[in-house]
Amino acid sequence: MRTSGAIAALLCALLHAAAFAPQPVRRAAAVVMRSSAAEALAALRVPELKDRCRTLGLPVSGTKAVLIERILDVDGADANAANVDATGAETTSNAAEEGSWASLGLDGATQQRLTHARPTPIQAAAFQTLKQGKDGVLHAETGSGKTLAYALPLMKKRVLVLTPSTSLADQIAEVVDHFTESFMVHTPKEVLKAEDDLDSIDAIVLDEVDALLRAPGRYAAAEQKKMRRERPAAKILRRFIQRRPDAQVIGASATVGRPLRRHIDDILRDAAPSNPRSPINVIRGTEPPVNGRAVTAPSSLKHVISSFWDRGPGEPDLDALGTALDALNAARPLVVVNDGDPDRVARFLRKSGYDDIDVLAPNEIRGLDRDVDVVLSLGRPATCDDYLHVAGRTARAGGSGLCCTLAAHRDAKAVAAFSSPLGIAFEEVEGAGGLGKYRM
Repeated sequence: MRTSGAIAALLCALLHAAAFAPQPVRRAAAVVMRSSAAEALAALRVPELKDRCRTLGLPVSGTKAVLIERILDVDGADANAANVDATGAETTSNAAEEGSWASLGLDGATQQRLTHARPTPIQAAAFQTLKQGKDGVLHAETGSGKTLAYALPLMKKRVLVLTPSTSLADQIAEVVDHFTESFMVHTPKEVLKAEDDLDSIDAIVLDEVDALLRAPGRYAAAEQKKMRRERPAAKILRRFIQRRPDAQVIGASATVGRPLRRHIDDILRDAAPSNPRSPINVIRGTEPPVNGRAVTAPSSLKHVISSFWDRGPGEPDLDALGTALDALNAARPLVVVNDGDPDRVARFLRKSGYDDIDVLAPNEIRGLDRDVDVVLSLGRPATCDDYLHVAGRTARAGGSGLCCTLAAHRDAKAVAAFSSPLGIAFEEVEGAGGLGKYRM
């Protein structure tokens, strides 16, 4: 069996020879290189193969063999194009290659402004549907590129984007402003206060739609739903559809369930009963599993729970947080305070010398895309959906990350119970000092 160094040397020699060899020789070299590449990919674990697929903008569903074949097909196409160009015999353009931005119909000027060469699965799945003016809810994991998934096909329309926080509104505006000036991005309260004219809007987007609408649970009685106070985003959506019954409606989130979809359908039906719509379509970039959750946390995200006793002297939660930060030595941590006062935690961190760490509440972190390597989740998130969004501030766009939950023993057990509905595995560490093995 050859060593990895010898194989690398052989591949380099084949690449050099293939560039100047006759066509049959180049084909033979390509076969050998594909075989060697397959051998290297076979040595990787499935999560690593899925990360590679995400980087290339490929689907991540299927067996290990299917993932390897997808990667080889893309890498092989790029290598063949490079070899042909080197000989000067032919010039093959990959612009319209299947799965590329060009194949979706995106113009070249816009492609040049993008930082990634291929669309992510949710971007590829949503493009034509939204460009054709159809409604849809984009359902994909955190960090999968949902903003561009709706922004690019809607560039030529006047679009109102609603977000649950001003921080997310600023972030989305910064992204879409690179491609169009026809988007208005606001929180619902800002729109209601300004009383802007909605008649000129062609489409409305509810980013983090579940947080904006807070759909009633599946077992809520009809009377409870009727007496329920209407959320600001629901009020805007209803008014908008009353004025523009044929307008396009889009939602986006990593957590989309049947109660939410029914709630959206109810709002649209009640707002324009004379213009019936089909039930809103859910758009996903990958096929959901037969059993289990359709969308969960990225496979590159590691989940850890560290518990502490909350019946002792002092402030055990803050002590655990300080110990965890010292043990992890993270370069870009984020602290999320699930229950309690974020200002209290921020004051503690400043006194402890951690001046540059952001401390946020769960309602402030939805959709935020920051360069975070570790999320320290203090306390117990209210639901498993909330945990998914807290943890999803790291391991974005195919990168790796760590979410560490620091909670009292009872709350730690409740968080560990999220494992089954979310389809993830938690590693448990007794005492925050034990987090040193995850040191960044």
